[in-house]
Amino acid sequence: MPKETFSFMRDLLAAPSPVGYEGAMTFGVLQPRFESFMPKGWGMHRYTGNASLVLDTAPGETDKLTVLVIGHADKIRMQVRSLSLIHI
Repeated sequence: MPKETFSFMRDLLAAPSPVGYEGAMTFGVLQPRFESFMPKGWGMHRYTGNASLVLDTAPGETDKLTVLVIGHADKIRMQVRSLSLIHI
């Protein structure tokens, strides 16, 4: 594993993960990671009541195809168990 990837994994594992502290992982580890590679034209939305981030590749443009990727990881498994495609 490359050093950069290993360092990122170490940050993920070091973030608090008990129920109720998901925001520490989302906003303390994942948001800075996303911001490190996001093109300038992209937007990021945060919502209250949960620890979620939405990366918007075309802010303000509602006539384009929308793709939503949802993931969940915890320290017990840290692996994808299933992928679902929902067309709305």
